[in-house]
Amino acid sequence: MSLADSLSNVNSLTSSSDKVQAYRSVLEQIYANSQNLQQSLSEFLLTIIQESHGLAISRPALTDYVHSLDQITDPNQKLEILKLALDTVQPRYTSFEEQVCTIRENLAAQYELLNKHEEAAKTLQGIQLESGQRVITEDYKLKILIRIIRNLLEIDDAITADTYLNRAQLLIHITDDPELLLPFKAAQAKCFDAKRMFVQASSKYHEISYETVVDGSERLQCLSNSIICGVLAPAGPLRSRLLANLYKDDRAAGLAEFEMLEKMHLDRLISPAQTVEFSKKLKGHQLATVSDGTTVLEQAVLEHNLLSASMVYDNIGFGELARVLGINEEKAEEYAAKMIEQGRLMGEIDQIKEFIYFNVQEDGFIETRRWDKNIEALCQAAENIGVELEKIEKVESA
Repeated sequence: MSLADSLSNVNSLTSSSDKVQAYRSVLEQIYANSQNLQQSLSEFLLTIIQESHGLAISRPALTDYVHSLDQITDPNQKLEILKLALDTVQPRYTSFEEQVCTIRENLAAQYELLNKHEEAAKTLQGIQLESGQRVITEDYKLKILIRIIRNLLEIDDAITADTYLNRAQLLIHITDDPELLLPFKAAQAKCFDAKRMFVQASSKYHEISYETVVDGSERLQCLSNSIICGVLAPAGPLRSRLLANLYKDDRAAGLAEFEMLEKMHLDRLISPAQTVEFSKKLKGHQLATVSDGTTVLEQAVLEHNLLSASMVYDNIGFGELARVLGINEEKAEEYAAKMIEQGRLMGEIDQIKEFIYFNVQEDGFIETRRWDKNIEALCQAAENIGVELEKIEKVESA
């Protein structure tokens, strides 16, 4: 029996429940005879959403149709069928709101599978999260918002992603579901990262790296991301505390980013070659140029080296500072002035003498910090010696 005849026989039935069951049987028949599947499903869909059937028949039949699409294994074929289904049913959205939203979710999942994140985001943005026709839970709203944010960040649209993140923040406090809380934290971290709010991004990545529900390799990746964002953060007290926490994390020593972390934490000067090597680990947005023509990393390293110089010198001329930083005198003075103005560097500039005086605080903060750094370095060296001695002892006893 042809599909047209089967659909015609269903229409001859009088009972609504019999019709729904009969449409279910026709749907099974379509998948059993999988020839021209897309055309057959399209014909079936056009039939069941006709207004002459009434919603008591159309809604359950359409629900069965949507669920049946999970049987399709070819991702490209499934994508085309879902696109056709959305185009067909969307004009009757008010009658089939729940089914249209399910189609959109499934269509977005196919786009994500094929790495078409822009299309996935647009598809999910079409889901109405406020409705007078159906009950929409706060958890469902969060799930959709987080998926939208994730897809927008994949295409580097941090501005729009931040808008949806703000909406999600209004809802996140009402849930304790780890399957929502964890993706939300990850979305926050990525959003901060994309917006170059590196201190906040580093803190959030570090927090996620301790989540036991996350796979071990992913936790280490989060720790790696935390170190990278910490390195890119503007030099100053906030970053110093952040780097100190990361340096104390026992897991950090095994990561490729640890060498740069150690140099920054111990206020050592970083060479251009080390900067170039570290830049290979960065993502596209982290390599963006800033207003003065330098990259985000180059700016972070310049500020770090300037802060390191303040640990070594009580005062330094513009020319010598420029040589240490590897830039011209004008730019060296500009960086120092900006960091002093923002409270990230303690010092004074004498433009007449062309000198910068770092040790200007009355409370001895600079001297205390130097003393603390020396003690910390000594303790770290002693600990390293102890570890090596333990290794030697184990080898000898074996």
